[in-house]
Amino acid sequence: MATGISAGHKLTRDTAKEVLENGGNAFDAAIAAYAVMFISEPAMASAGASGFANCFRPEDGFRIFDFFSQTPKRRLDFNNLDYYPIHIEFPDAIEEFHVGLGTATVPGAIAGMHRIHETYGSIPLKELFQPAIEHCKKGVPLDDFQAYDINLLQKILKASKTGEEIFFKEGRIKQSGEIIQMEKAADFLDYIAQEGEDAFYKGEIARSICEDCITKGAHLMRADFEEYKVRIHKPIDLEWKNYTIAVPGAPSIGSFGFALYWGLRKQLNWEDAEALKFTAENIRQKDLVIKKLKEIYPHMEASIKSSEISSKGTSHFSIVDQYSNAISLTTSIGEGCGYFIPGTQMHMNNMLGETYLLPGGAHSWTENVRLNSMMTPTIVLKDKELFFVTGSGGASRIPVAIKQVLSNLIKRNMSLTEATEAPRIHFQDNTLHLENGRSCIMPEGEYETMSWSTKSLYFGGVNSVIRHSDDNYEAWADSRRLGSAGVYS
Repeated sequence: MATGISAGHKLTRDTAKEVLENGGNAFDAAIAAYAVMFISEPAMASAGASGFANCFRPEDGFRIFDFFSQTPKRRLDFNNLDYYPIHIEFPDAIEEFHVGLGTATVPGAIAGMHRIHETYGSIPLKELFQPAIEHCKKGVPLDDFQAYDINLLQKILKASKTGEEIFFKEGRIKQSGEIIQMEKAADFLDYIAQEGEDAFYKGEIARSICEDCITKGAHLMRADFEEYKVRIHKPIDLEWKNYTIAVPGAPSIGSFGFALYWGLRKQLNWEDAEALKFTAENIRQKDLVIKKLKEIYPHMEASIKSSEISSKGTSHFSIVDQYSNAISLTTSIGEGCGYFIPGTQMHMNNMLGETYLLPGGAHSWTENVRLNSMMTPTIVLKDKELFFVTGSGGASRIPVAIKQVLSNLIKRNMSLTEATEAPRIHFQDNTLHLENGRSCIMPEGEYETMSWSTKSLYFGGVNSVIRHSDDNYEAWADSRRLGSAGVYS
């Protein structure tokens, strides 16, 4: 029996492969791979990150693990916050983000790994963390994509002495091929493996973060960490012909974007760009979205409870083991807030720092709620058997990219490689983006059109595994983000 893995980095992939070869299941492999991401994909993952995992076992179906960011229970006066703007120069634009400890939410990564392990794990956590511990000690060379990312984020990383020590050399940001080493992170992972998640959320680590919040001016306090819970629930199932598409549901607003875009296109037969434009323009209109979804899917039970959305700086991996267990996991630290958890070398998120995602302004977030996210880890069944495991990085492009790859697979009968690498479209900020010669029937209305001459990471990074009915596998990682995938006997 084969296994399939698709991830954002070769080391992330190889770690999962090693666990599977040593008798672990897909969920064991995912925990080990996620811990390795802290060093292999440090601009995307850390103990200060959060995310979602869509898990499937043939014997008992789906479970969604929501370990996304929880907002603080209190909101301090913004005049006293460690909160300030950073301008990041992307190739096509300069964007403003806010960083500082005042932008941080309660991270769910450590709790998420523990809940997945508690539910599905078959190998002791200490063994699963060992690859990450070893790589943190000896160091990992930056690949081209990680080097590109930390170059974009260097103003944030340089805000902390710890960030400078890890990511800079002789006063400049490290480049592709140079080593990232995190020995304190190795000690941290060893400590968490032995002492459990309470050591993070109820012990010295949470205490040190919260003491810094008092000193620096930030919202988080001990109760925020002590009362954080991973939420486990069933997905939203979208039935289409002989396919069942499982997406996380709230607080993944990306799930509703995917369902709306898919339903308008496949159920109501709208043209592709028209369906995309409607979805993009209305995804924040909660009542309208739910009304339209119930029109398309009469039996859907769905609610969108919060308007705050956050999910930049994302990475994703998909794993299928020899028993057809599958996990689709997406994670993010945003851009990172410039604060590293004392003694751990772990970068905290800045999920409250993306002001354009807060409709009421910079400090308008709601206390003590899950943020919404565009992350949409997806698993598809065909004739009730596991067929497709996928997900993407790329913020608002995530559900759009996943939908287009899935359509290419099952409507246009492409291979997984062709379906992933085909040119995409996206609609955002009243602009229709057309990638690398992509054409479409243009929707009605007044809007701008932007044609991209090449493939771009702007359009996401879809990493997927297919299991065909004859147990033939395909795995592919999106070249836009230089991922890595493989199928193994």
